Amino acid sequence: MTRAPQLLSHAAMLLAVVALVDAAKQLPDSLRTTRARVEANDGLPLVQRELAPAREHGMNQQLLLRAAAILPRDAVFSFVGDRRARASGAPFFYAYWLLPRRHSADPAASDWIVSSGADPSLRGVKVDVVADLGGGGRVLRVRR
Repeated sequence: MTRAPQLLSHAAMLLAVVALVDAAKQLPDSLRTTRARVEANDGLPLVQRELAPAREHGMNQQLLLRAAAILPRDAVFSFVGDRRARASGAPFFYAYWLLPRRHSADPAASDWIVSSGADPSLRGVKVDVVADLGGGGRVLRVRR
């Protein structure tokens, strides 16, 4: 019976050593990748550095900037997008980027809609186009 805990202890130690060796092998590549990202963003203006995640995930940066310029700071907005935009994490990034504006998952309960490749009229919400950036990127005002 006393042999089993000792065997488990040795197995755990071996697993920890293997994990440390693997991490040590990956460290140089990880450091090079991080350095390359830092150098790529180093000369960019602050706004462009802040938009790096959006750029990396293929989001429409101009739509982000235009929405931030148009939507009042106390606005309630929804983000609607095609499958690619939703899969890129765009709804979460827009909710962050447009703070202190409040994000709503329901376009009908919003004052504004930021659209990336989706047609909000399909959801039965009447809107006015405030800005059309082409390629499906639009800032829309919900009609009340």
